[in-house]
Amino acid sequence: MLKSLKIKNYKLFKHFEISFVDSGNNPLNLVVLAGINGSGKTTILEYIANNFDSVVYLKAKEQNSQNLQKEIVRYIKFLIFKKGLSGKEAYKIISKKIGSIFEGFDFEIKFSGLDEDENIYFENALGKEIAIESLSTGEKELLEKVFYLFVADIQDSIVLIDEPEISLHPSWQNRIVKIYKNLATQNNNQIIIATHSPHIVASTPNESLRVLVKEEHTIKVVSADAYGMQVNKALTDIMGVEELRDIELIQELKKAIKCK
Repeated sequence: MLKSLKIKNYKLFKHFEISFVDSGNNPLNLVVLAGINGSGKTTILEYIANNFDSVVYLKAKEQNSQNLQKEIVRYIKFLIFKKGLSGKEAYKIISKKIGSIFEGFDFEIKFSGLDEDENIYFENALGKEIAIESLSTGEKELLEKVFYLFVADIQDSIVLIDEPEISLHPSWQNRIVKIYKNLATQNNNQIIIATHSPHIVASTPNESLRVLVKEEHTIKVVSADAYGMQVNKALTDIMGVEELRDIELIQELKKAIKCK
């Protein structure tokens, strides 16, 4: 696990240092990087991916359905040929695993099975069998990133996740940190997340949150007491949003007030 990172000269970082430890100097198994656009969150992930071993990097908007399919097939074969289960029993275990991981997510799909070409299928709330490509973008995001990490049994690694909030409903964003925290604890991983989501920021324990701030020609890391914060406050105080309402609307309101 990383305890700290020093970057001397990489893109916008010249003399930069960030700590990944808790108050007892122990490496954190979950770190969340937050900040405005251009503050270097993704650049830090890229630097780690290019300079360290045992790294899994899940990029923003990158489709991972082929890797997910491969790992589900591998896991099913393990259950059948190593554990001696039937195909039906293996399918039930996969479906139960999805249900336990995403408990509370209103995740209305179940694993259905494989076809002869080892393509994976799911069953939706209407009982219809559908391919992964037909799932909602939010469902695919959770399966291709979160469930993939569980079923692939990734251990003793640094896992980098860029913008895990993409396509996720705010209620799902509120819960995603806890799932990644559990994954990190169970498999001895260190998970580092870069996010724009105030929901993720507000659900991150303070010791795990690192806020990147642009200051003149440099980037600094500041701490923040954001855990449990209301979303609007997280937007203004942590994410640097100056106005929560439409700017043009605010200008029109100001003009209307002046005319009175």
